Amino acid sequence: MNIESKIVACVSCKLRDYCNKPLPPEQNYDIIDVMVVSDRPSKEEDDCEWSWGDRSSRYVADLINKEFDEGKTYYTYLTKCHSTVSLPKKFILLCVNSFLTQEIDLYKPKIILYLGSASKKYHKVNMGDIRCSFFPFQYSEGFWQSPHYIYNGGKTKTKEFLEFLHKLKGASSV
Repeated sequence: MNIESKIVACVSCKLRDYCNKPLPPEQNYDIIDVMVVSDRPSKEEDDCEWSWGDRSSRYVADLINKEFDEGKTYYTYLTKCHSTVSLPKKFILLCVNSFLTQEIDLYKPKIILYLGSASKKYHKVNMGDIRCSFFPFQYSEGFWQSPHYIYNGGKTKTKEFLEFLHKLKGASSV
């Protein structure tokens, strides 16, 4: 069973009590250079059942694809479902299963780009021994940012994100 099938069949965490169904990544890849991890699907993505499909996620993916090869960039989530109720991040982090770790083991990305605070916290706790480069996107104000905040931040935040991506590409061998 491939990773996408496992995600769709997920019943392994307490978040399943609060979501419609898990959203798997869009497709399988043989080789990826960049893995982009956002905290969780939005309500819009959950409603339309399309991973990385809402306006803000597509906007950010388009920005990333300007710097990195779209065919070698993999978009995924820390939690694979959107809860139908507001839950504390601590609860969400406790419920996260091993899908992200399995995706990293399977695809072996050269770079993992985190968008969102829960993803960064998960990395600190669970992934210290993974051998690749980690780049959490953080604005100068110190907030870890999700696609929604980049999208709604206007030209200033878009410019800052593009500058970050350009530096990231220059610092890596991708």
